Amino acid sequence: MLKRLGKYEIIAELGRGAMGEVFKARDPLIGRLVALKTISDALVGKPDLLARFYQEARSAGTLQHPNVVTVYELGKEGDTPYIAMEYLEGESLEKMIDCRPALPLSQKLGYIVPVCRALEYAHKRGVIHRDIKPGNVMVTTEGSVKVVDFGIARLLDASSTQTGMLIGTLGYMAPQQIQGEHADERSDIWAVGVMFYELMCYERPFTGQNHAALMMNIMTEEPRRLSEAVPDCPANVAALVHRMLRKDISERFQSMEEVLLELDPIWRH
Repeated sequence: MLKRLGKYEIIAELGRGAMGEVFKARDPLIGRLVALKTISDALVGKPDLLARFYQEARSAGTLQHPNVVTVYELGKEGDTPYIAMEYLEGESLEKMIDCRPALPLSQKLGYIVPVCRALEYAHKRGVIHRDIKPGNVMVTTEGSVKVVDFGIARLLDASSTQTGMLIGTLGYMAPQQIQGEHADERSDIWAVGVMFYELMCYERPFTGQNHAALMMNIMTEEPRRLSEAVPDCPANVAALVHRMLRKDISERFQSMEEVLLELDPIWRH
């Protein structure tokens, strides 16, 4: 394992993914723990993708919000580009959903509302996430909710056909993205709707035995009504989730601001 990357002292490897490796590291100058993400050799060899990645990461680095993971630095050590970002102690919403805990509605809303606020903030600054899913939402040990990996999805999109990177993400993609259309705020709204649905009943609104079947279901099938899956789900919550999942983009919420105008009062009630 690497001992050092740039000025950072490597403490442990946290994981490996399609993008590259993730390390827990320490900035010796100020004693701060950071998460270091390196970019895989397969992507480093594609200058156009790398340039796009840097552009996206710089955009993400301008986001300063309590529910967005902070990007500290973009760097390069030899041929290894990396991002230094806020180190989070906690677990992803994906791991939490896998455990199917019996949570009150207020707690579930307490996970979704901060995600919506983070995206509202980003969208107003022209930054679309493109890869909202439970694995990209962290709940810290202090109870804070943080959205991670802004901007990385665009790099993955461009290389997904060669590497099969769509596997974990496809279930959260809006019909428009599957058709190859430009991702915008409403794509992120759809993805939050899928995640919200999954958090409410611990099953995804769209499933399929393979990629083709899943894509077809997202394009053509209506999800099971939340009121059936969760009989005690309040009608206003179910209606909000299903509007986030409207296939016709003009019938969906048009902005996170619109979503929060309906969601905030429910949460505060």
